[in-house]
Amino acid sequence: MKKGIALVLALFSMVFMALLVVAFLDIATIDYQIVTNHIRGLQAEFIADAGVETGIYELRQDDEYSGSSGDVVFPSGSGNTYNVTVDGDEIVSVGTVDGFSRTITVDFTLSGASAPHTVTINTWE
Repeated sequence: MKKGIALVLALFSMVFMALLVVAFLDIATIDYQIVTNHIRGLQAEFIADAGVETGIYELRQDDEYSGSSGDVVFPSGSGNTYNVTVDGDEIVSVGTVDGFSRTITVDFTLSGASAPHTVTINTWE
């Protein structure tokens, strides 16, 4: 009788341990996905920031600059893109990385009669 109980307890313990391992693996997988999503979101934000910086640079050279003529791959060959539009006194840059998009909007004031113009940032969101 004692040998039968030992076998049942051993099987129960093994099933319990297997369930714990599966639960920990599930938690680790979810954590990995959360971290990956956070990283992609930050990368998209940094690429959108690069788009704003490009927009500011172009406005300093040409006060008629209206934005990029479509998606700009940044860095070259990566598949990550930004798209810049300039409308009046606002620069909007959308950065995209692996399906994650972030938008940065900058209100600015442009001054100076000739290039290089002065771009004064009022808000950066």
